[in-house]
Amino acid sequence: MERRRLMTVPLLNLSKDVEPSIINESMTTSGQLVEKPKENSKIPQISVPVNLFIDDTSTNVSKRWQPMHCAQMQLAGVPFRFRNNEIYSNFLGASEHASVLSISKLILQDIESTQPCQQNPVETFDADMKTCIAIKMEVASLIADFNMLSLACNHAGATALKFCPKCHADRDTCSSKERERFPQETMRTIERLRLRGTEKSKKSLKKQTGVKDYDNPFWEVLNPHRDIPSGVLHLFHLGTSKHLLKVCIESLSEDKVSVLESHLSGLDSQQQITFNICKNLNSRQGKDLKKFIQVAPFSLAFAGLSTVYLKMTCLLALINRMVCKDAFDDEDIHQLFDNLVEKYLQIIEEHLITST
Repeated sequence: MERRRLMTVPLLNLSKDVEPSIINESMTTSGQLVEKPKENSKIPQISVPVNLFIDDTSTNVSKRWQPMHCAQMQLAGVPFRFRNNEIYSNFLGASEHASVLSISKLILQDIESTQPCQQNPVETFDADMKTCIAIKMEVASLIADFNMLSLACNHAGATALKFCPKCHADRDTCSSKERERFPQETMRTIERLRLRGTEKSKKSLKKQTGVKDYDNPFWEVLNPHRDIPSGVLHLFHLGTSKHLLKVCIESLSEDKVSVLESHLSGLDSQQQITFNICKNLNSRQGKDLKKFIQVAPFSLAFAGLSTVYLKMTCLLALINRMVCKDAFDDEDIHQLFDNLVEKYLQIIEEHLITST
């Protein structure tokens, strides 16, 4: 699809050498005079879909990151190969005190102000069509991690019996996608929560359905259950990795933890893990856990970890590598569930559950 070049600046700022009144009256492009639409004529409406990014680092306990909530924006039409480039993302806001939903509410109000029904549309000049246009923005999708996905869906997260914000899966049906969640159903559940008389009954309904009651501005602009893309559902490989690594580190003595840290910091630049990860494991990002679990079998073996935990870290390293592949086929899925995951659960049942 052809991308139109939009000059999203006021007409008065297009040139310093020409009188503003002349620029307002007409534009010259390739020697052709283009008249500005008359006051009563209809200005073309151009829709600009954007993707919003929301995230938070408020759960950090280390000093590596400043705890805050933040939001960014990117044009939805940016090609995939450019989307990780900093110049194609626009910073919108951040705060140490305001919640993510409070920041999002202000952003969505600004986007709503560009709609044609509003009094002051955003007018600019399209260099391709050679005419004045009015821009209206709309939210194409919301980009968020699992915690922010749950927040945008009024969902309680992984602690609920129906732990998925997108469908009604539970622990017995986690290997498949169950009946989808819909906004109307979620709003009805929120109304039921508000009608409950006691906190105990509210807590019970919240745990059964996974729905929480709070004001959420995203329901007015999109379907959070559908319009927030997700990677892998129902397989919390990073959370499982984090819990296993915590257990492994806690089972080591202080001297062995020091040996582990030294081994991790001595790896090459591609695999090196620094910043005291053993102490601040709770505050590490997902990409840090992915890197750590891949080298953990070697580093933990060097530090003298027990054989059972080493087997589990090896299996989780294989599971993470497979889950992070760009594409899956039937053989990959069979190997993942019937081989690796089954072996991992079998080790837990034989060595950990029986020992407790």
